[in-house]
Amino acid sequence: MGFSVRQANGNDLDELLRLWKERSEVYIKDPRIKLSADTWRGAVLGWLLREDVRVLVADREDQLIGYIIGWVRQNLPGITPTHYGLVSELSVDGHCKQGGVGTALLAALKTWFKCQNLTYIEVRVPHLQAIEQAFWRASGASDYYDHMWYRLE
Repeated sequence: MGFSVRQANGNDLDELLRLWKERSEVYIKDPRIKLSADTWRGAVLGWLLREDVRVLVADREDQLIGYIIGWVRQNLPGITPTHYGLVSELSVDGHCKQGGVGTALLAALKTWFKCQNLTYIEVRVPHLQAIEQAFWRASGASDYYDHMWYRLE
């Protein structure tokens, strides 16, 4: 395979931030979004300590070439199952020239989700991330509902 998938740790923060910045370039085009690398980095540090969050990385020769973040979420009242898996971020280094990174990250996260007794996953994919949308559809995901933005004035 040429790389391994493992749980992230505090030593990965700089590389995770590099990958996050690359993925976040699409948001820079959206005037509604304001990014803060320091805030994201601090949040990741907290996520690494939580039992309901899993941050996995793809590591090739001590360089991160991808990451995925999964959460155990409580479903809305009256909906079963009561909990589901949420993938909030998936990022693969656009320069790594390594196939199968996203698939391997997803496979490892699916294993963790199943260990949490979850039966399905929801995924957050920005509309401007056509490649990521294609990956999820090719992996078997389908459209579920639209996530809307409404500005309070």
